[in-house]
Amino acid sequence: MKKDYGIILSIDPSGAFHEGKGTTGWCLMDAEQDKVIKAGCLFARNYDKKEDYWEAHVQLFLRLIGDYKRKVIVVIEDYILYASTAEAQINSRFETTKLIGILQYSLWRKKIPYIMQRAVDVKNRWTNEILMYKHYITKDRNHFKAANVGINKHQLDAIRHAVHFNTFKNEKGMK
Repeated sequence: MKKDYGIILSIDPSGAFHEGKGTTGWCLMDAEQDKVIKAGCLFARNYDKKEDYWEAHVQLFLRLIGDYKRKVIVVIEDYILYASTAEAQINSRFETTKLIGILQYSLWRKKIPYIMQRAVDVKNRWTNEILMYKHYITKDRNHFKAANVGINKHQLDAIRHAVHFNTFKNEKGMK
């Protein structure tokens, strides 16, 4: 089936610069071949200022998708404050929501389409077992891999978002 978007960049953002040094996972997927091309992370601990960390995210998507001539979309995990976790967020700076806003604005400015997806919609649907069964990831002893590279839980979540979008929302003519 023909896909509307040929390349998917999915991002599991963590803006937690002050609140625990965040890790943002990302995944680049070839939608028509239905396979992960690359996966990686940005680590807040590698930056002196939160603005540098935010800028690294913007530069990441420009670098990763800049080489592709096929239609590209960015899929971002949305941040939802659920009642069950609200108390734990008391006094939070909501750094991840700030990062998401920067990503949305930057993508809008560059006229790059993006979509937001809730974590709850993809985490249960795309378990590690299902991702392995469908050959998006492999497991070597106790470590997961994608595109022959070791991945962590943030990259796994980014892969879940790419697979979910490609499976259910990336049909030619479907909007």
